[in-house]
Amino acid sequence: MKLPAQWVLALLALSALSALAACNLDFDPLSVRCVSDDHCPTGYFCSATPGSSGGCIAGEAGADTDGDNVLAADDCDDNDASLGAIADDRDCDGAETDGDCDDNDASLGAISDDRDCDGTVASQDCDDNDASSTVMANDADCDGSLTDNDCDDTDSDSTHIADDGD
Repeated sequence: MKLPAQWVLALLALSALSALAACNLDFDPLSVRCVSDDHCPTGYFCSATPGSSGGCIAGEAGADTDGDNVLAADDCDDNDASLGAIADDRDCDGAETDGDCDDNDASLGAISDDRDCDGTVASQDCDDNDASSTVMANDADCDGSLTDNDCDDTDSDSTHIADDGD
C-alpha cells in the first residue's frame, strides 16, 4: 500500500518535531555563557557585566527579579538585591564606585574594609594604613618579622632569628 505524499510529508514533519523536542529537553539555558542578550534563547537575557561574560537568566531584560529597582539588564545580579546597578559598581563586587578600592577589579573591595587597598581586609592587616605592611597570616604579632623568621611570633618585642645568636 502506497501512502499519499501529504501523509509522508506529515509523518516526516512529526518525526522532525519530536526529535527537535527531545533535543530541547536536554538543553539548559542557564549553562549558556553569553556577552549579550543575542546569545540567549527567547525568554532569557544575558547577565554579563562590561568586559566579562555572564550567564543566561530566565526573564526579560526589562524585568527586576530581585526587587532592588534596577532593571535586570542594568543589574550586577538580578537575583541578589544587595548588588545594585552596574553603573554604580562597575566590577559588581558590592562596593559602589566612590567607596571601592578599584572599581575595575572585583578582588579589591570597599575602602571601608581595606583602607590601604592592598587586598587584605583591616581585621587581617597589620597596618591597614600601609599597603606594604605585613599581614597577620604571615606575621601574627605584626612586628614586621615573618613567622618563619621570628623567634616568637606571639611577642612583638622578640628578636628576629637572624639577629639572635642562640
